[in-house]
Amino acid sequence: TIDLNLDGVIDATDLAILLQYLNGNISPGAAPFLAPLMWADLNGDLAVDAQDLLLLAQYLGGMGA
Repeated sequence: TIDLNLDGVIDATDLAILLQYLNGNISPGAAPFLAPLMWADLNGDLAVDAQDLLLLAQYLGGMGA
């Protein structure tokens, strides 16, 4: 799942959380990033990076659905 704050909804908040993680501002396991880190590995390459951010943005924009 991509629900990084565990609120039951995949939305722009999850995108913002992932961006803040990638910028080094928050850590997984602490609010608001409550989900396990690997939940953010959207492409399954065992790394959480800008590619995952792009995939989430595309998903939210309807391009990945």
